[in-house]
Amino acid sequence: ESANIKLIKVYEEIIDGVTMSPSNRFYYYYNPNREYIFYNSSSRTLRQSDIMHLNVEQLIIARNEIFARNGYCFTDDELMDYFLQYSWYRPQAAPGRRDLISLNSTERANINLLLEYQDYLEELYDSYGYYGW
Repeated sequence: ESANIKLIKVYEEIIDGVTMSPSNRFYYYYNPNREYIFYNSSSRTLRQSDIMHLNVEQLIIARNEIFARNGYCFTDDELMDYFLQYSWYRPQAAPGRRDLISLNSTERANINLLLEYQDYLEELYDSYGYYGW
């Protein structure tokens, strides 16, 4: 029941229109003219050279846009607000239930690559206090 209530609230926000707060860590990456970081990450395997220019927040968005395209309903309010800005995003699965999302092998490979690179950047930051650029 609580999952259904949250999903109904999400659709109410879609209907009312959501304005993302500048305090949202993803606020500065929202671009209404460019709806995806990788528009084809569900059908094309990304290479390391595709992602090397991204920072941690962009990697998080790129990874989660794959889930968003598949109707995932985010429990993270900042990600939810970020994706609700786009007309294509329509959450359909129960909040937090990634097990209900069916990903193809390309999507799974891309998620793993993005996560591995994010982990690498975070490890650099933890070791040196910066991302190594």
